[in-house]
Formats: sequence, C-alpha cells, structure tokens
Amino acid sequence: MKKFALILAFAALAPAAPAFADEVAVPVKASATATPVVGKMLYSTGGKKLAAIYKLDGGSAPQILLDGKLITVPSETLSDVDGHIETSLTKKDLMTRR
Repeated sequence: MKKFALILAFAALAPAAPAFADEVAVPVKASATATPVVGKMLYSTGGKKLAAIYKLDGGSAPQILLDGKLITVPSETLSDVDGHIETSLTKKDLMTRR
C-alpha cells in the first residue's frame, strides 16, 4: 500500500503537458529530407524494392546496381517514407536515364 501511495505522489508531482484543443498530433509519413546510407535498401514508389545503395557519388546521391549497370539516383527524387528511402522514379525510369 505504501508503494502505491508513493507512485500516486510522484504522479501528482510530475508536470503535465498542456493539451490544447487546436493541436492535433498528425503522424508524418513522408519527409522531404532523406539521407541515403550505403547498404540500405532503396525502394521505388509504392514500396517496391529496387536495390541496395552501392555507394554515394560526390554530391551524396545514391548509386545502385540495376541489371549490371551503375545508376545514379537523383537526390531530389528521394524521400523518407516510414523509415525507408524511396525514389519517385520507377526501375524503367532509372534504366532509361542518361
């Protein structure tokens, strides 16, 4: 019983976070800033796996191996979605880029 009283006493002393009616917690699904990491999987839109990031070029753009070709994925097409790095380009788009 003494432990329960202590827990209640500490809970009463803990600062409460103010709750405002106009504030709503909205989970953020996609972030504009995606940091590519060598070895991490790169996904296309819709969550399809493309390839693991092989290396980064001089401008920190990820490079992947697709069908035996080293492809540089433009950084402006990257986003962080649910902890995954996604590109807005499809595999076909990447294979036809020059």
